[in-house]
Amino acid sequence: MKQNDLNARLKVRTGCSVCKIRHVKCDEKRPFCTKCTSTGRTCSGYVSPPPRKIGKRRSKYDTPNMPLGQRVAVYPASHNSATASVAAYATHAWQFPRYIHCCAFSKAEWDETRSLHYYRVRVSKRISSCFDVNFWENTVPQMTEEEPAIRHAIVALSSYYEAGELSRLSESRSAVGRHSYLVRLAIYEHNNAISTLLNQIHTKGQLTEVVVMSCLIFAWLEFLQNNVDDALKHLRSGLRILAEQQQTPCLQQVAMQVAHISGRLITQAMLHGYSTVEFDYSAIMHSMGSRSSSFATLRDARRDLDGMINDAFCFLGQLENLGYTESHHGRSTLPDFGSLRDEYQDHVRNFDQWRKAFGGLRDRIAAGVMKVNVVQAMHQLELCYLLISNTFETLFATTPMVYDEHNHTFARILYLSKQLRQYQILHESNSLFTIPFDYSIQGALFYIILRCRHLPIRKEAMQLLQLCPDHEGLWPHACLVAFCKWKIDFEEKGRPQGALETDPLPVNARVHGEEARCLVKDIQTLVVVSYKRGVLNGPVGVTSDVEEVTNMSTRLVGLLRLWRAWPLYPTIKLKDTLHLSRDF
Repeated sequence: MKQNDLNARLKVRTGCSVCKIRHVKCDEKRPFCTKCTSTGRTCSGYVSPPPRKIGKRRSKYDTPNMPLGQRVAVYPASHNSATASVAAYATHAWQFPRYIHCCAFSKAEWDETRSLHYYRVRVSKRISSCFDVNFWENTVPQMTEEEPAIRHAIVALSSYYEAGELSRLSESRSAVGRHSYLVRLAIYEHNNAISTLLNQIHTKGQLTEVVVMSCLIFAWLEFLQNNVDDALKHLRSGLRILAEQQQTPCLQQVAMQVAHISGRLITQAMLHGYSTVEFDYSAIMHSMGSRSSSFATLRDARRDLDGMINDAFCFLGQLENLGYTESHHGRSTLPDFGSLRDEYQDHVRNFDQWRKAFGGLRDRIAAGVMKVNVVQAMHQLELCYLLISNTFETLFATTPMVYDEHNHTFARILYLSKQLRQYQILHESNSLFTIPFDYSIQGALFYIILRCRHLPIRKEAMQLLQLCPDHEGLWPHACLVAFCKWKIDFEEKGRPQGALETDPLPVNARVHGEEARCLVKDIQTLVVVSYKRGVLNGPVGVTSDVEEVTNMSTRLVGLLRLWRAWPLYPTIKLKDTLHLSRDF
């Protein structure tokens, strides 16, 4: 037998003492084994084997078993230690001390730390656009380390976001309990932030950066709770403080960033029918720099476009109020039509100047390697420009048929919206709750469905609108989907039988001049939608032709308040009065 065969056999620990010494297999017969007696040896009997030692191999993945929420101080090993216990571990570069003094977090500290971490890894990436990444991901976390009021406000904001995301992930009892706790925590931290800010103002005076940033975060906290009026009050306060700082040589960097973001929130509020009389955003933006014929960066182009959009919507609000007064109450005083004409032409020239400057910047950027966020930024800017410029181009249209000449613009807006939505999906990854501080593609899709009658474009815009998140800016997603579906279905009933989808929709089938008002019936609030069909017939001031009672959201009332005036059907004589040279 080969030696390796012997080594391969299993070793046993039983047998008589003589066989163990001889290293032979004992047959273990009692009282004496045959191996010994058959060879004339004396069998000395059997001895019980010693117990087997059971050892556990230490793994490199072993970690100390300590509760979460406790800090462990780790320091380099001291090779000069006088104790044998420390010297025994001197072969390791880093060690745990022999006696660990654990500092457990309190419940409040643990909630605050967890919420700040949640903001950094999830919330900041959900609310920042490609233009505001540095502000929300770097500037705000730095301010939370220095300013208690900002820290409490961010904890409240993070708790609201986590509660909203949790409500969409699970409906179990534990999830409902956690959601309720997060909402209570958000309210508690919100109140703490306000009281801390007031105490800080009384003791240290008014710090511009801290106050304006707090106003911005407070406004968004109110937006999250659908308290739009309270949110606008916070924005007014912040902008009033910024307006008072215009006498300084330059605003602080944080204040400038807050002004830009506040301006976009104000524009969203205007689009939803909220008054803008008390906002002085334009003067603040103009104090930061005059508009130029060329841009060095996309951020410069964004700054100028934000200011132009805000100015344009203020002008549209003036025309809407003029049309409403003329059509409902009669004109009591004649407006300054010369001033209106000059302001309108200034807006048109500013849009054209911005388009040329942006085109030059885009050509310079396209000559190099473009990153994904740069492409997204250019798509966002082009989308905003197309929306506001097309609004002015069709402002004084006298028939809905005019929009058929702009189908190429609607197709481009739809393409840009699809690209931005695709980027949002990739950027959001596994998040279900997204509310960005930026313009929304839902407004662009709503504009397409409201104006464009080319059915293929409309259908694709409707499908994309349904894929948008439930919360995006101030846009009520469910309300938009319901109204757009109602309008498409209603107008398509007037399409001639056998007509192609690409054929123009007859003018008598087109709905325009939509308005909405609330109606309380049997303790239930309903929304009455009034509209016109076909060309504008009759003198200015006639009431809407048709009314329909619907179950749509009351948010539609404010939303259509400004949108119904584009084009200005009640003031179609305004174009001739202003003596505009453009051919609409």
